[in-house]
Amino acid sequence: LVTAADDGETAGTITSIVAAGTSIRTGSVLFLQGGYPVAAIEGDPTTLPALTRNLSTSSDDGLDVQLLETMLRDGGFDPDGAMTVDDTFDDATAAAVVRWWAAAGLAVDGTDPSTVVVPAGSFVVVPGGLFAGEPLVADGTTPAGDAAVLPLTTAAREVTTTAPMGDDTFAVGATIEVEFPDGTVNDGTVVAVGNVATNSSNTPGATPTVPITIHVADIPTSVDAFVQVPVTLRVVSEEAKDAFVVPVSALLALAEGGYAVEVVDQTAADGTFVTHLISVEPGLFADGFVEVTGDQLAEGLTVVVPS
Repeated sequence: LVTAADDGETAGTITSIVAAGTSIRTGSVLFLQGGYPVAAIEGDPTTLPALTRNLSTSSDDGLDVQLLETMLRDGGFDPDGAMTVDDTFDDATAAAVVRWWAAAGLAVDGTDPSTVVVPAGSFVVVPGGLFAGEPLVADGTTPAGDAAVLPLTTAAREVTTTAPMGDDTFAVGATIEVEFPDGTVNDGTVVAVGNVATNSSNTPGATPTVPITIHVADIPTSVDAFVQVPVTLRVVSEEAKDAFVVPVSALLALAEGGYAVEVVDQTAADGTFVTHLISVEPGLFADGFVEVTGDQLAEGLTVVVPS
Protein backbone atom coordinates (compact mmCIF):
# COMPACT_ATOMS: atom_id res chain seq x y z
CA LEU A 1 0.00 0.00 0.00
CA VAL A 2 1.49 3.34 -1.08
CA THR A 3 0.59 6.37 1.02
CA ALA A 4 0.91 10.08 0.45
CA ALA A 5 3.89 11.79 2.07
CA ASP A 6 3.09 13.20 5.49
CA ASP A 7 4.16 16.77 6.14
CA GLY A 8 1.92 17.01 9.17
CA GLU A 9 -1.02 18.63 7.38
CA THR A 10 -1.59 17.82 3.73
CA ALA A 11 0.31 15.78 1.20
CA GLY A 12 -0.13 17.87 -1.94
CA THR A 13 -2.52 17.18 -4.80
CA ILE A 14 -2.38 13.64 -6.17
CA THR A 15 -2.48 13.44 -9.98
CA SER A 16 -1.56 11.07 -12.82
CA ILE A 17 -2.20 7.91 -10.79
CA VAL A 18 -0.91 4.83 -12.58
CA ALA A 19 -3.62 2.68 -14.19
CA ALA A 20 -4.81 -0.41 -12.32
CA GLY A 21 -3.14 -3.56 -13.60
CA THR A 22 0.08 -1.81 -14.64
CA SER A 23 3.21 -3.86 -13.99
CA ILE A 24 5.37 -2.06 -11.43
CA ARG A 25 9.12 -2.02 -11.97
CA THR A 26 12.03 0.09 -10.70
CA GLY A 27 11.39 3.63 -11.89
CA SER A 28 7.64 3.20 -12.43
CA VAL A 29 5.95 6.48 -11.50
CA LEU A 30 3.00 5.59 -9.28
CA PHE A 31 1.52 9.09 -9.16
CA LEU A 32 2.49 12.74 -8.93
CA GLN A 33 2.28 14.39 -5.54
CA GLY A 34 2.24 18.15 -5.64
CA GLY A 35 3.62 17.81 -9.17
CA TYR A 36 6.60 15.68 -8.10
CA PRO A 37 6.87 12.01 -9.17
CA VAL A 38 6.56 9.22 -6.63
CA ALA A 39 8.35 6.16 -8.00
CA ALA A 40 8.76 2.51 -7.13
CA ILE A 41 12.13 0.87 -6.57
CA GLU A 42 12.27 -2.92 -6.49
CA GLY A 43 14.16 -4.20 -3.47
CA ASP A 44 13.80 -5.30 0.14
CA PRO A 45 11.30 -3.00 1.89
CA THR A 46 12.29 -4.38 5.28
CA THR A 47 15.68 -2.68 4.88
CA LEU A 48 14.31 0.66 3.73
CA PRO A 49 10.58 0.96 2.95
CA ALA A 50 10.62 4.46 1.48
CA LEU A 51 12.42 7.78 1.26
CA THR A 52 11.72 9.26 4.69
CA ARG A 53 13.76 12.47 4.45
CA ASN A 54 14.44 15.26 2.00
CA LEU A 55 17.58 14.74 -0.09
CA SER A 56 19.92 17.44 -1.36
CA THR A 57 23.62 18.11 -1.81
CA SER A 58 23.78 18.94 1.90
CA SER A 59 22.28 15.60 2.99
CA ASP A 60 24.23 13.00 4.92
CA ASP A 61 25.28 9.90 3.02
CA GLY A 62 22.86 6.99 3.10
CA LEU A 63 21.35 3.92 1.48
CA ASP A 64 18.40 6.01 0.30
CA VAL A 65 20.78 8.05 -1.88
CA GLN A 66 22.23 4.88 -3.39
CA LEU A 67 18.75 3.54 -4.21
CA LEU A 68 17.76 6.84 -5.81
CA GLU A 69 20.95 6.97 -7.88
CA THR A 70 20.48 3.38 -9.04
CA MET A 71 16.96 4.20 -10.20
CA LEU A 72 18.14 7.34 -11.99
CA ARG A 73 20.96 5.48 -13.75
CA ASP A 74 18.75 2.57 -14.80
CA GLY A 75 16.11 5.00 -16.02
CA GLY A 76 18.54 6.73 -18.37
CA PHE A 77 18.66 10.02 -16.48
CA ASP A 78 22.48 10.06 -16.33
CA PRO A 79 23.21 9.81 -20.06
CA ASP A 80 26.80 11.04 -19.78
CA GLY A 81 27.74 8.76 -16.89
CA ALA A 82 28.67 11.73 -14.72
CA MET A 83 26.97 10.30 -11.64
CA THR A 84 28.66 7.75 -9.41
CA VAL A 85 26.23 5.32 -7.82
CA ASP A 86 27.19 5.49 -4.17
CA ASP A 87 25.62 6.86 -1.00
CA THR A 88 26.54 10.52 -1.64
CA PHE A 89 24.08 13.05 -3.09
CA ASP A 90 26.19 15.42 -5.19
CA ASP A 91 25.68 17.81 -8.12
CA ALA A 92 25.67 14.93 -10.63
CA THR A 93 22.91 13.26 -8.63
CA ALA A 94 20.96 16.51 -8.58
CA ALA A 95 21.36 16.92 -12.34
CA ALA A 96 19.96 13.41 -12.88
CA VAL A 97 17.04 14.25 -10.59
CA VAL A 98 16.28 17.34 -12.69
CA ARG A 99 16.14 15.18 -15.83
CA TRP A 100 13.82 12.75 -14.03
CA TRP A 101 11.54 15.57 -12.95
CA ALA A 102 11.50 17.02 -16.46
CA ALA A 103 10.44 13.64 -17.86
CA ALA A 104 7.57 13.65 -15.34
CA GLY A 105 6.39 17.03 -16.61
CA LEU A 106 7.91 19.44 -14.10
CA ALA A 107 9.14 22.80 -15.41
CA VAL A 108 12.75 22.58 -14.23
CA ASP A 109 14.76 24.12 -17.07
CA GLY A 110 17.75 26.05 -15.75
CA THR A 111 17.47 24.62 -12.24
CA ASP A 112 20.66 25.03 -10.23
CA PRO A 113 21.66 21.54 -8.95
CA SER A 114 22.66 23.03 -5.63
CA THR A 115 19.03 24.06 -5.03
CA VAL A 116 17.51 20.66 -5.81
CA VAL A 117 15.63 19.06 -2.92
CA VAL A 118 14.06 15.64 -3.44
CA PRO A 119 11.00 15.55 -1.16
CA ALA A 120 10.51 12.78 1.36
CA GLY A 121 8.19 10.16 -0.07
CA SER A 122 9.56 10.47 -3.61
CA PHE A 123 10.13 6.74 -3.80
CA VAL A 124 8.91 3.57 -2.14
CA VAL A 125 10.75 0.24 -2.03
CA VAL A 126 8.61 -2.71 -3.12
CA PRO A 127 9.10 -6.43 -3.82
CA GLY A 128 9.41 -7.43 -7.45
CA GLY A 129 6.52 -8.64 -9.56
CA LEU A 130 3.83 -6.28 -8.28
CA PHE A 131 0.94 -4.69 -10.15
CA ALA A 132 -1.01 -1.49 -9.48
CA GLY A 133 -4.39 -1.98 -7.86
CA GLU A 134 -7.44 0.26 -8.02
CA PRO A 135 -6.56 3.76 -6.69
CA LEU A 136 -7.99 4.60 -3.28
CA VAL A 137 -8.28 8.33 -4.04
CA ALA A 138 -9.55 10.20 -7.07
CA ASP A 139 -7.16 11.96 -9.41
CA GLY A 140 -6.88 15.58 -8.28
CA THR A 141 -7.49 14.78 -4.62
CA THR A 142 -5.51 16.55 -1.90
CA PRO A 143 -5.48 13.92 0.86
CA ALA A 144 -4.51 14.24 4.47
CA GLY A 145 -0.90 13.42 5.23
CA ASP A 146 -0.08 9.70 5.20
CA ALA A 147 -3.40 8.85 3.50
CA ALA A 148 -3.49 5.62 1.50
CA VAL A 149 -3.35 6.31 -2.25
CA LEU A 150 -2.59 3.13 -4.16
CA PRO A 151 -2.53 -0.60 -3.33
CA LEU A 152 0.09 -2.78 -5.01
CA THR A 153 -0.76 -6.43 -5.53
CA THR A 154 0.80 -9.60 -6.82
CA ALA A 155 -0.52 -11.17 -10.00
CA ALA A 156 -3.41 -13.35 -8.86
CA ARG A 157 -3.01 -15.98 -11.58
CA GLU A 158 -6.48 -17.13 -10.72
CA VAL A 159 -9.38 -18.33 -12.83
CA THR A 160 -12.91 -17.59 -11.69
CA THR A 161 -15.91 -19.53 -12.95
CA THR A 162 -19.13 -21.07 -11.70
CA ALA A 163 -20.18 -24.70 -11.35
CA PRO A 164 -23.40 -26.49 -10.41
CA MET A 165 -23.82 -26.74 -6.68
CA GLY A 166 -22.51 -30.09 -5.45
CA ASP A 167 -20.37 -30.77 -8.54
CA ASP A 168 -17.46 -32.76 -7.07
CA THR A 169 -15.40 -32.08 -10.20
CA PHE A 170 -14.64 -28.66 -8.69
CA ALA A 171 -14.02 -29.74 -5.10
CA VAL A 172 -11.26 -27.87 -3.28
CA GLY A 173 -7.93 -29.45 -4.20
CA ALA A 174 -9.14 -30.84 -7.54
CA THR A 175 -6.82 -30.45 -10.53
CA ILE A 176 -8.34 -28.71 -13.57
CA GLU A 177 -6.64 -28.24 -16.94
CA VAL A 178 -6.59 -24.60 -18.04
CA GLU A 179 -6.19 -23.85 -21.75
CA PHE A 180 -4.87 -20.39 -22.64
CA PRO A 181 -5.58 -18.47 -25.87
CA ASP A 182 -2.25 -19.58 -27.41
CA GLY A 183 -3.20 -23.25 -26.91
CA THR A 184 -0.95 -23.81 -23.89
CA VAL A 185 -2.54 -26.11 -21.32
CA ASN A 186 -1.41 -25.90 -17.68
CA ASP A 187 -2.78 -27.48 -14.54
CA GLY A 188 -4.77 -25.41 -12.10
CA THR A 189 -5.91 -26.24 -8.58
CA VAL A 190 -9.33 -25.41 -7.13
CA VAL A 191 -8.58 -23.28 -4.07
CA ALA A 192 -12.03 -22.00 -3.15
CA VAL A 193 -15.68 -22.94 -3.62
CA GLY A 194 -18.20 -20.23 -2.78
CA ASN A 195 -20.86 -20.76 -0.12
CA VAL A 196 -23.56 -18.65 -1.79
CA ALA A 197 -25.51 -20.42 -4.54
CA THR A 198 -27.33 -18.40 -7.20
CA ASN A 199 -29.49 -19.07 -10.23
CA SER A 200 -27.35 -17.12 -12.67
CA SER A 201 -29.52 -18.07 -15.66
CA ASN A 202 -32.71 -16.80 -13.95
CA THR A 203 -34.43 -19.91 -15.32
CA PRO A 204 -37.02 -21.45 -12.98
CA GLY A 205 -35.90 -24.88 -11.83
CA ALA A 206 -32.33 -24.43 -13.05
CA THR A 207 -29.57 -25.92 -10.91
CA PRO A 208 -28.02 -23.21 -8.69
CA THR A 209 -24.34 -22.49 -9.24
CA VAL A 210 -21.55 -21.47 -6.89
CA PRO A 211 -18.42 -19.41 -7.64
CA ILE A 212 -15.19 -21.36 -8.13
CA THR A 213 -11.63 -20.04 -7.83
CA ILE A 214 -8.79 -21.94 -9.51
CA HIS A 215 -5.13 -21.07 -8.90
CA VAL A 216 -2.72 -21.49 -11.82
CA ALA A 217 0.94 -21.63 -10.78
CA ASP A 218 2.40 -21.22 -14.27
CA ILE A 219 1.13 -19.06 -17.12
CA PRO A 220 2.55 -18.78 -20.65
CA THR A 221 4.65 -15.74 -21.52
CA SER A 222 2.15 -14.86 -24.26
CA VAL A 223 -0.33 -13.65 -21.63
CA ASP A 224 2.09 -12.55 -18.90
CA ALA A 225 1.50 -8.84 -19.54
CA PHE A 226 -2.30 -9.05 -19.56
CA VAL A 227 -4.49 -8.27 -16.56
CA GLN A 228 -7.30 -10.55 -17.72
CA VAL A 229 -7.56 -13.19 -20.46
CA PRO A 230 -10.29 -15.67 -21.37
CA VAL A 231 -9.39 -19.31 -20.78
CA THR A 232 -11.03 -22.67 -21.36
CA LEU A 233 -11.35 -25.20 -18.55
CA ARG A 234 -10.85 -28.80 -19.61
CA VAL A 235 -12.69 -31.12 -17.25
CA VAL A 236 -12.85 -34.92 -17.37
CA SER A 237 -16.50 -35.73 -16.69
CA GLU A 238 -16.30 -39.34 -17.92
CA GLU A 239 -13.38 -41.61 -18.67
CA ALA A 240 -12.92 -44.76 -20.75
CA LYS A 241 -9.71 -46.73 -20.26
CA ASP A 242 -8.11 -49.03 -22.85
CA ALA A 243 -10.77 -48.04 -25.37
CA PHE A 244 -10.79 -48.37 -29.15
CA VAL A 245 -11.12 -44.90 -30.67
CA VAL A 246 -11.62 -43.67 -34.22
CA PRO A 247 -12.06 -40.19 -35.70
CA VAL A 248 -15.67 -39.05 -35.42
CA SER A 249 -15.76 -38.59 -39.20
CA ALA A 250 -15.11 -42.33 -39.62
CA LEU A 251 -18.40 -43.16 -37.91
CA LEU A 252 -21.13 -44.10 -40.43
CA ALA A 253 -24.86 -44.05 -39.66
CA LEU A 254 -26.56 -47.10 -41.20
CA ALA A 255 -29.91 -46.88 -42.98
CA GLU A 256 -31.22 -49.82 -40.97
CA GLY A 257 -30.10 -48.15 -37.74
CA GLY A 258 -26.95 -48.28 -35.72
CA TYR A 259 -23.42 -47.35 -36.69
CA ALA A 260 -20.45 -48.85 -38.50
CA VAL A 261 -16.92 -48.05 -39.56
CA GLU A 262 -15.41 -48.88 -42.94
CA VAL A 263 -12.35 -51.08 -42.49
CA VAL A 264 -9.58 -51.50 -45.08
CA ASP A 265 -8.90 -55.16 -45.97
CA GLN A 266 -6.23 -54.67 -48.62
CA THR A 267 -5.03 -52.32 -51.34
CA ALA A 268 -5.85 -53.39 -54.90
CA ALA A 269 -3.34 -53.32 -57.76
CA ASP A 270 -4.85 -50.09 -59.08
CA GLY A 271 -4.33 -48.39 -55.73
CA THR A 272 -7.93 -48.55 -54.60
CA PHE A 273 -8.92 -50.00 -51.25
CA VAL A 274 -10.87 -53.17 -50.64
CA THR A 275 -13.06 -52.51 -47.61
CA HIS A 276 -15.99 -53.79 -45.63
CA LEU A 277 -18.22 -52.42 -42.87
CA ILE A 278 -18.20 -53.62 -39.29
CA SER A 279 -20.88 -52.73 -36.78
CA VAL A 280 -19.84 -50.61 -33.80
CA GLU A 281 -21.46 -48.99 -30.80
CA PRO A 282 -20.28 -45.40 -30.16
CA GLY A 283 -19.36 -44.36 -26.63
CA LEU A 284 -17.65 -41.23 -25.34
CA PHE A 285 -16.77 -38.33 -27.65
CA ALA A 286 -13.75 -36.08 -27.05
CA ASP A 287 -11.38 -33.93 -29.13
CA GLY A 288 -12.68 -35.19 -32.48
CA PHE A 289 -12.52 -38.88 -31.55
CA VAL A 290 -15.16 -41.36 -30.45
CA GLU A 291 -14.91 -44.51 -28.38
CA VAL A 292 -16.27 -47.54 -30.23
CA THR A 293 -17.04 -51.09 -29.15
CA GLY A 294 -17.91 -54.14 -31.24
CA ASP A 295 -17.19 -57.85 -31.61
CA GLN A 296 -15.14 -57.40 -34.81
CA LEU A 297 -12.87 -54.64 -33.54
CA ALA A 298 -9.18 -55.32 -33.11
CA GLU A 299 -6.15 -53.18 -32.42
CA GLY A 300 -4.41 -51.97 -35.56
CA LEU A 301 -7.40 -51.93 -37.92
CA THR A 302 -7.26 -49.22 -40.58
CA VAL A 303 -10.50 -47.29 -40.96
CA VAL A 304 -11.58 -45.04 -43.81
CA VAL A 305 -11.94 -41.35 -43.04
CA PRO A 306 -13.74 -39.16 -45.61
CA SER A 307 -11.48 -36.52 -47.13
